[in-house]
Amino acid sequence: MKKIISISLLSFLIAYGSCTDTAAENKIPSTTTGTFTTFADWCRHQDSLPPTVQHTVDVLLEIADTQDCDQAEEKLTSRTSLRLNDNQIVDVAPLASLTNLTSLDLSDNQIVDVSPLASLTNLRVLWLWNNAIVDASPLADLTDTNLYRLYLGANPLRDCVCPIQPDQSCQYENPITLCRFSDPEDPWLNR
Repeated sequence: MKKIISISLLSFLIAYGSCTDTAAENKIPSTTTGTFTTFADWCRHQDSLPPTVQHTVDVLLEIADTQDCDQAEEKLTSRTSLRLNDNQIVDVAPLASLTNLTSLDLSDNQIVDVSPLASLTNLRVLWLWNNAIVDASPLADLTDTNLYRLYLGANPLRDCVCPIQPDQSCQYENPITLCRFSDPEDPWLNR
């Protein structure tokens, strides 16, 4: 009797193990691990993505004025400026492949994780005003790039520390860096 139970249990574990391996192979990668390398990939897998990522893809397709993933890829990757403010964006992972961007406005959204933006090394100006960002440190890698204006105001940041260098008091003079956490008098904020 013990032998039958042992064999049955072993058969179950082998069958279960092979099912989980197959499921893991077919699983859409998590957006937090950095998954797709092109916007077209994000677009083609849109139905399998979490709703927050689907929404970002939808917003970008609307900006591209097409539902064709390849056409949208071509249009979006050729852009140097993108205004996505006030779009209820939460997940910015699909933006990571838009590396030609020099100006990106993501103000007035619901963004928490900014780490996908670290790949946008051509950025000169980045608006992240009024989101839900607690940690801006993933943007520190943009220090050695062209970024010279970073707006982080009206975010619940843990530390009032500008993630880009030079590391001083969060208000820097042009052309080095400007990292403002709250300054309604700044003309750049009244664009």
